[in-house]
Amino acid sequence: MRGNRPKTPGLSAVDRRNDAVTKAVDILLLAVVCYFVYFGNLARHEYIETEGLRATVVAEMLERDGYPMPTVHHAPYLNKPPLYAWTEVALARRIGEFNEQIARIPSALSGCALVLLMYCLGERWIGRGAGLAAGAFTLLCPTIADFAVRAELDLPFSFFCTCNIVLTFAALRTRGVRAACFWIAAYALALIAAMWKGPHSLIFMWLVLFGQGFVRKDWRWLRSLPQWAGLAATLGVLIWWTRALSAFAGPSNVGNIAAIELLARLVPYRLEHLTGIFTFIPMVLVITLPASVFVVLTFSRRVRHAATGDPIIEPPSMAMPVRLKACATGWWGWMRHDELRTTLAIWIVPCLLFMLWAPAKATRYSIPLFPPLILLATFMLVRLEGVAESGDGDRSSEKEPPITRNVWRWMFGVFAAVGVFAIVRLAVGFAGKTFGLGSVDAWRPWAFLAAGCLVPFAIEWLRLGGRSMRARLILLLVVLLGCQPVVHDVWWPVRVKHDSQRATAERIDEIVPTGAHVYILGVHEFHDVAIYAETPFDFVPTLDVALARAKQLDPNATTAYAMFRTDEAEELTAGTTAKYETVFDFDRLGKDNKLVKVESP
Repeated sequence: MRGNRPKTPGLSAVDRRNDAVTKAVDILLLAVVCYFVYFGNLARHEYIETEGLRATVVAEMLERDGYPMPTVHHAPYLNKPPLYAWTEVALARRIGEFNEQIARIPSALSGCALVLLMYCLGERWIGRGAGLAAGAFTLLCPTIADFAVRAELDLPFSFFCTCNIVLTFAALRTRGVRAACFWIAAYALALIAAMWKGPHSLIFMWLVLFGQGFVRKDWRWLRSLPQWAGLAATLGVLIWWTRALSAFAGPSNVGNIAAIELLARLVPYRLEHLTGIFTFIPMVLVITLPASVFVVLTFSRRVRHAATGDPIIEPPSMAMPVRLKACATGWWGWMRHDELRTTLAIWIVPCLLFMLWAPAKATRYSIPLFPPLILLATFMLVRLEGVAESGDGDRSSEKEPPITRNVWRWMFGVFAAVGVFAIVRLAVGFAGKTFGLGSVDAWRPWAFLAAGCLVPFAIEWLRLGGRSMRARLILLLVVLLGCQPVVHDVWWPVRVKHDSQRATAERIDEIVPTGAHVYILGVHEFHDVAIYAETPFDFVPTLDVALARAKQLDPNATTAYAMFRTDEAEELTAGTTAKYETVFDFDRLGKDNKLVKVESP
């Protein structure tokens, strides 16, 4: 897929060999950086946020034979599909243990796979040299790097969705047996994504298909038998799973959870869901840095013209509404002026509109949008660099400014500022030690950060690496490696300190007598500290049931220990005959929780 751009002239045998060597070096470089960024520290930090919940489900599965139904605190777990847990069970049994590192392996592998996939798409869809840019943008994205080292469902889900959409486009461009194979593979990836996190993978796929119909006036996929066969098979597996889960947990429970999930994820029902429409796009632009820098450039008609030479649509009026409409029309026309840009528009716009409407707007939910945005940013970078290298900055009668040079200067200027900050931090630490004001804590991360930022800045400023895009991208990867010690030695410990499940679990073990259980009330996912606790956790419906369970364990027991969220206390304790007192308050994911001691009336 190379759009309407000129074809690359034929290469000699030497050029082909050099090109193959360059590609091999680029892939090796990306793989090495992936290893240090995604795999270097998987076992160093305890679980944070909802990682403990995922691990609790896996740990309970490992207590039983085979690949059983998912449970949390020995009650059916209905909020998420089982494929992640089954994968972890297989890994843990093969390796012989289960810990933070093993729980995070699927995310780390998905991060590496996404980087390599983006490299392949950049080379195939955009052109020679674009693969390194697409892979580097993926590696440099802090959001992807964060979720690639966490035992969460989001990055693998996004990788599966990306593969699904790519295969969908391949099916739309081909015919016959190849198209049938692409359709089956696309729906297989959609099914894997649905069983990993949720069936909205099918929503993304069908939004792209309808975008294909409306934008390209191509509705032939509606008459494709392999497409309908793939959809039927996917829905059949999902229906089978729903029936199996209903037999395990009860149809009413499964139906209630399904209704709650549909309402919470797809239908705005609060005022903040509507106001989120205006904040979602700025949030996405922030969390997709640095690729979003070049995505934003696509909204400048002069930059678009400088990059591609496509016609500029001048706003017919100075009135702001008319000007905004003309700018939007011009951007949409520019996106449709080329095969690749049309493909990206079909991928980005429908999914973005869906996510603007859906109430769930957390960072993790937007990750499926990252790949097409990274490809759009890569396209702009490559085209602008091509103009700069050819010296053709005069595509019209008005000479364009050196856009990429200004962007690169801004980026490396930011790195220089960070490097200076790291040096100041080191100087303050050593001065404190010299004058007896304190020790030098964690000086090595700050030294790596200073070197990782200032050395690339010096190379760029002195032009030691030349002005090629490839050299600058390699310098950006050096900056990324220089940041890793600070991320894992400074930032992660602070993060864990404010969200320590291990410390909370140790405190619970101190309070609850040996042999007793903690009984969980409520349906929320905030009691994942169980993964680090020696005390067993079990779900119960009421405090009275908690007392009854405690007496089953010990006929002489007169007390029980229960846990629930503070904002649910009135609802969960209504009508109980038992008395309780709070013995421990703790925060989980911004919600106050109580451990209470329950006594018979």
